[in-house]
Order: sequence, then C-alpha cells, then structure tokens
Amino acid sequence: MGRKEIALHQGQICRKIYFVQSGSLRAFHINEDGKESTIMFAVCDWWITDMNCFANQKSAMLTIESRRLYKRETEEETGYQITLVQKIFEAYISPGSVTEIVQFFYCGIYSVYENKWMRRNH
Repeated sequence: MGRKEIALHQGQICRKIYFVQSGSLRAFHINEDGKESTIMFAVCDWWITDMNCFANQKSAMLTIESRRLYKRETEEETGYQITLVQKIFEAYISPGSVTEIVQFFYCGIYSVYENKWMRRNH
C-alpha cells in the first residue's frame, strides 16, 4: 500500500486482519464533527484490525490507513520523539476463538516540550 491509502473505512464491514510488512498502519476514529482520534499504530511485523467488529463481522468503528511516518506523527500528537522501540513481551487479553494480543514496548523518547531525554515503559 502507498502512503495514506485506506485499508478499512469506518462503517465498512470489517472482514480482514492486516499484517504490516513494511511502513506502518494507523487506526483512527472519526467523530460526528469530523475530528480524527488516533487509536493505535501498527509497525513492521504487527497485525491490526478493528478486532471487535472483525470478530462479529460488524461495521468498523475505525478507519485504517497506511502510514510510513509513525514516529513523526507520534511527535506531533504527543510532543515526544521516539528514539528506540524494543518489544518487551506480549499477552493474550481474552481467551476464545478470536483473541487479541496486547504488546508491551520499551521506548526511548525525547520530550520536545521539556527539551530532555527520557525513558518510559508504555
């Protein structure tokens, strides 16, 4: 997919789970005023979908689009520059026929607003 291509439109029946081979995908919700709220990013070797809607074959509550610049967008939305991303572990949050994995990462970040280097677990 190219940059800013839509993989899943909000309101469309969610029938796929997407695997990121390169670049990144962004999942976001658009409210009734047209404001976008980013819910999550998926980077290389991650899976992403609107899990509840996929499991129940319902209309998606999220839009998923291709992104190659998740680090820059994180800085714009949070004020932190990502300098390092290391996966710590992953865990299943719900048993059953469809499960969702929560992944935990260690991030080295630089606070643009505070002008200092920090390390945080997210």
